Amino acid sequence: MPLDVPNERSRLELLNEFAKLLLEADQEEAVAWSIAKQAIAHLEFEDCVV
Repeated sequence: MPLDVPNERSRLELLNEFAKLLLEADQEEAVAWSIAKQAIAHLEFEDCVV
């Protein structure tokens, strides 16, 4: 199965940005909001439970 390079790159960029947000978070609540606002929104999910 061939890789979809642009799509794969987008996913890696998303993971990289999310990792940066987690590293910068200073509280558990900040981590939860980062998941809800950033990762879930970019993955086009409708809702999130953390």
